[in-house]
Amino acid sequence: MNNSILDIKLQAAINEIVDAAKHPLYKEVIETWLSEYKELSQEMLAEARGHVTTENIHGRPMCEFERVYLHLDMLMDYYRLETLCETAMLEYNSILLANSKAHDSLRLQQWVLKYEKLGVEELLEPPIEGEDVNNVRTIYDVAYVVTGIEFKKSMEFYRVFTHLFWDEQILPDRLAEFRRG
Repeated sequence: MNNSILDIKLQAAINEIVDAAKHPLYKEVIETWLSEYKELSQEMLAEARGHVTTENIHGRPMCEFERVYLHLDMLMDYYRLETLCETAMLEYNSILLANSKAHDSLRLQQWVLKYEKLGVEELLEPPIEGEDVNNVRTIYDVAYVVTGIEFKKSMEFYRVFTHLFWDEQILPDRLAEFRRG
């Protein structure tokens, strides 16, 4: 593709997300932008042929588009985890409601073991700081807001799992194994 056409497309995509970032970036806005520019992302990677270019597009590095794209795609990973965290928290709450002390410990261990990969590998840090508050992030020099309510179950799962796995050490063998690396 002609570089000037690619430059124009990349700049238009960056401008679109910069304009969208003037308001809270809800899941649907991010999904739509990623979907609309997926082909352009692939096109740019093909154009770069595996090396990072330092060419400028209207004063911006050509690779800025790809960084923005990857940044928002990583943010979408948190949205994708929200459903799984909601399921995990429903299971956790049903364990608490069972109110049988003898079974709770075993059932909590089973719960932690079941969701260990999620808690230790995928959600190693909270998706946002705070809970129901707006969270300001930046994509390079562009600040944008993510609403905390959208990550409510992820935040809840993170707190509960962290408490049980790390603080309470409910699975001491798994914790020791994890620490050994």
